[in-house]
Amino acid sequence: MPHFKLLLSTSSLFLLLAAIVAVALSIFAYRHTVPPIPLGRKYLLIVLRSLSLFLLLLLVLEPILRLVWEESRPPTVAILVDNSKSMTLTDRGGNRAETVRSLLKSDEFQKLSQVGRTKLFRFAGGLDALPSPDSLSFSGGGTDISTALKKLQEKSEEENIQAVVLVTDGNYNLGENPLHEAQRLGMLIYPIGVGDSSEQKDVLITKVVTNEIAYAESRVPMDVTVKSSGFNGERVEVSLSEGGKTLGQQFLTLKEGTWEYPIKFSFEPKEEGTKRYTVSVSKLEGELTSANNSKSVFVKVLRSKMKVLLIAGAPSPDVAFIRRALVEDKNVELKALVQKGMADFYQGEFSRSMVGDANCIVLVGFPLSNSRADVLGALQAEIQQRVKPILLILSRNADLGKLRALDVALPFTTGSARFDEVSVFVQVSEKQRTHPVMKLNGPSNPWDALPPIYRSGTAFRAKTEAEVLGFAKVQDVVLNEPLLISRNIAGMKSVAVLGYGIWRWKLLTQATDPSNDVLQSFVSNAIRWLTTREEAKQVRISPTKEIFIGGESVEFIGQVYDKTYQPIETAEVRVVAKKENEIFEALLSPLGNGRYEGKLNGLGEGEYQFSGTAISSGERLGEEKGKFSVGAQEIEFQETRMNKPLLEQIAYRSGGKYFDPQSISQLADELRRNTRLTPKEITHASEFELWGLPIILAFIVLFFGLEWFLRKQSGML
Repeated sequence: MPHFKLLLSTSSLFLLLAAIVAVALSIFAYRHTVPPIPLGRKYLLIVLRSLSLFLLLLLVLEPILRLVWEESRPPTVAILVDNSKSMTLTDRGGNRAETVRSLLKSDEFQKLSQVGRTKLFRFAGGLDALPSPDSLSFSGGGTDISTALKKLQEKSEEENIQAVVLVTDGNYNLGENPLHEAQRLGMLIYPIGVGDSSEQKDVLITKVVTNEIAYAESRVPMDVTVKSSGFNGERVEVSLSEGGKTLGQQFLTLKEGTWEYPIKFSFEPKEEGTKRYTVSVSKLEGELTSANNSKSVFVKVLRSKMKVLLIAGAPSPDVAFIRRALVEDKNVELKALVQKGMADFYQGEFSRSMVGDANCIVLVGFPLSNSRADVLGALQAEIQQRVKPILLILSRNADLGKLRALDVALPFTTGSARFDEVSVFVQVSEKQRTHPVMKLNGPSNPWDALPPIYRSGTAFRAKTEAEVLGFAKVQDVVLNEPLLISRNIAGMKSVAVLGYGIWRWKLLTQATDPSNDVLQSFVSNAIRWLTTREEAKQVRISPTKEIFIGGESVEFIGQVYDKTYQPIETAEVRVVAKKENEIFEALLSPLGNGRYEGKLNGLGEGEYQFSGTAISSGERLGEEKGKFSVGAQEIEFQETRMNKPLLEQIAYRSGGKYFDPQSISQLADELRRNTRLTPKEITHASEFELWGLPIILAFIVLFFGLEWFLRKQSGML
């Protein structure tokens, strides 16, 4: 039963005092009346005035009426069902979609309701309620088990969720490894593996690696990996095409068993612009699916080579490894200067023309306290006058005071310099891994496997318009301090590594995986992003990537400036995407400092043209056009066999148990035996501020009005 409580801004004694004062004043007012009135009417007038005065005095005490009630929530078993496209496959275990629907409708599965209340959820890239098994569409373009468990955790308190049944093939391709989230969830998880865990009969393109930025009239290599399983002796054609034109083809004879075949292509773009290259392998009869027989990449083609000037404060491993990474890049023309003393460099004399000729400046541990003022002055002047991009890698001895001379181009500000040293890992979020500087080939999360580097205790803060690409992490604690940071404002670009010892990213990772050259990729990506010149546009709008998976939200980011390139925060920024006769529209939301973001949902597969416009105070500031693709890559079909080992690990780490669909009859008994499902008492409370309620004022007016009416009827003044 709900109960009420009256809360006052002061002691409840004042409430009693208010009642006494109201009654006393009313009795005093009606002790003598002219003309005299009957005793009953006098008492009624005293009551009406007492109530009116009491309510007025009560409002002064700011009363709050608190309503409290308790509710008993029964225990809930959450049933999470994989709604992604991989569940439409038919393998040796049968059609996965039909298996799931039959499973959810089976009598054995219905026995779960005898253990506790059951609630159905579906997940792919997110998590939402599932009205019925027939509502499953199996159309999700990716599988994110980790996010589904996170969102379930948010619902657990309200729904009293105490156990989880996870129905999936276990092939996550978005988000983090679900093993970590399964442990953090603190609930028993009972995975039900759907599909065949053996290798499927299939041929597919698993990997396409090439430069995201290339140069016209230059040969660009492309490494392709083809995988086959279940075939023996069949001959397939692997082709590379662009704009409907075949650029190369090779033939493979497939071997018995499961094999991966490395193939090398190359192409030579003739003109600048963004080009889409597609690698395809011919279809074979009996394949599990042909949706994974092609893969596309976008390449931005530029006109000439990049001239890079590297200036280092002193010789160091970082200087040696970064210099080697630039030398090995065939599209870079490098000039390096390493400070020898106060007056000169190992490579010869410095001249300001070196800075003027460079397309990009790389500073490694520069400036030092004894660095020449004329070198720093030349850098400052060229950066300000010609908007030179900068890649900065700090060192332990870098002079942060002198570095402030380049503050206009830097993406960060510094506090007081400190010289203590700490070992840190880099933590890169899933979203930032799509940034052009951070995209790496190799494992799905190569940033997570890097050894630590070093940084000082100096406090660094990202500027408002900067973007933190990676945070510092000490052991398992992610600090709110930037380690990798970038900035792009009005065409002035910069990237900074706020630590040193990044040579470890190459030497220590290549010892275990020679193909995983993170340092080379990071430096090349940074130089290409920095040197990609953008027109001085007032409006810049672009999708966060060129290719989106089916069902994924298409996210856009924008920047808007006035004619003096000051950020505009109140513009109306709109994006319109078109595919044939279909039109989709979104209004981007302001983030502050002239930045905007938004997304388009519900886009079907295909290539889209988009246009983005910005309007401020009725004036059209500019327009941006481009293209993107949805559903060109079916990541759901890159791994087709059921991931039984992962599901068994999820069960083990959470304390649950793994089940096959054939053994589902034991699930209810297992839940009842291992899980103590108990109801939960939840207390609800609502508060009402009485002094602001119109009904209280209405009663005051009513009581005074009735008193006035009775006084008039009695002939009183």
